Amino acid sequence: MTGLLGLLRAPAASDLLPPEVVTARCVHSRLPGAGCRRCVDACPVRAWVIDDERLGIDVDRCDGCGLCAPACPEGAIVERFRTASHRCDGVETAFAACPAAGVDAGTEGLLPCLHVLGDRALLRLHARGVRRLLLCGGDCDTCPRGGVTRVQAQGARVSALLAARGQPALALEALPQTDWTSALAAARAASKRRALDRRALLLGWVQSAADGVVDLDEREPGGLARFVPPGRLVGSTELDGASHRAGFDTGGAPGGGFSLHAPAIDTQRCSGCDACARICPHQVLCIAPEAYRIDPDGCTGCGLCVDVCAGAAIHISSPAPAPETRIPLHPARCSACGVHFHVPHVPTAGAARCPVCVQAPHHQRLFQVLQA
Repeated sequence: MTGLLGLLRAPAASDLLPPEVVTARCVHSRLPGAGCRRCVDACPVRAWVIDDERLGIDVDRCDGCGLCAPACPEGAIVERFRTASHRCDGVETAFAACPAAGVDAGTEGLLPCLHVLGDRALLRLHARGVRRLLLCGGDCDTCPRGGVTRVQAQGARVSALLAARGQPALALEALPQTDWTSALAAARAASKRRALDRRALLLGWVQSAADGVVDLDEREPGGLARFVPPGRLVGSTELDGASHRAGFDTGGAPGGGFSLHAPAIDTQRCSGCDACARICPHQVLCIAPEAYRIDPDGCTGCGLCVDVCAGAAIHISSPAPAPETRIPLHPARCSACGVHFHVPHVPTAGAARCPVCVQAPHHQRLFQVLQA
C-alpha cells in the first residue's frame, strides 16, 4: 500500500480521505437484497467490503483514489475531484492529469486518477459548455488502478449519446506531459489577459452568474449536489432532477434511439406485478393506461428492477442502441382467485394467473379449507 501511495499520491492531503457516502441514495438502503457491488468491484485496494449484513469501507485500506464514485450508478459516493477549465482558441477546454504522468503536485486539474471522470462527470462538463478535454496520464496498462472502466471508454459512450441527440461533440485528446503543461499554461495566461479586458470581465460576471444558477439547481436541501441521471443531462437545462423525456410522451425512442442504460422486459416472462415500476428511483418504468412506459434517459443501470423481478423478466442493456419506450399491457382475470390484472402479453384463456397466485398458490389451500 505504501508503494501505491508513493507512486500515485493524490495532489492534496484532502484527496486521501475516504469517500463521502450518501446512504439514502445507495440501492442497498432501498433494497437490502440488492445485487449491486460496483463500488466493491471498482476499488483497486479492496477497501470496500460487502456481505449479507453490511456494505462498508475499510478506512485504513482506502487510498482516496475516488474510483468508486463514477462506478456508483446512483451517485451515492460523492464525486469530489474537478478538472481545470479555460477557453482555448475559442473552445471551452477542460484539463485533467494523473500524478503518474509527472505533472507537478498542486497543478490545476491534477486528479488522483484520470478514470474518476465517469459518464456523469463528462456530461456535466458538456452541459457547462466544455467541448474539449485534454488528458495527461501514465501507463494505465501497468497501473494498479487501470482495471476500471477508463475515461476513454466513458468518452466513447458519451460521444455516441451526444451524436444520437444531435449535440456538439466532447472531444478527448491525450497529450504528453510537456505538451499538456504548455497548453494549460497558455490557457491560464489567456484567461488572465481576458480578465483585464473590461468587456470580457463583464461577460465573465454574467457567465459566473449563470453557472451559479446551475449550481443552485443542483443542490439538495442539505447543500449536497443533486443527483441527476446522466441521460437527463443531455441537451437539457433541467438539472434539478426533473425528467428529460424527449420522445417519452410520444412513445418514440429518445434522441435517435440510443441510451447509456435501459431496462428491457421479456414480455413472456413478465407477470405484470409492477414491482419494477414501484421500486425505480427515477420513474424510468411507469404504468400508463394500457402500457408500461419506459424513459431510458432516466435509467442509471442500478439494477433494482432486475433484483425485484421474481420472474427474471428484466435485464439492463448498457448501452442500449434502440431501447423500447412502450410495452402494451393486456387485461386479464385470474383463473384462480378472480382478480383482474394486466400482463404484457396476450393471456391464455382460462389459464391466466395473477402475480400473487403465480408466486403463492394460496387458492389451493383455501379450497382445501372450504372443502373441509
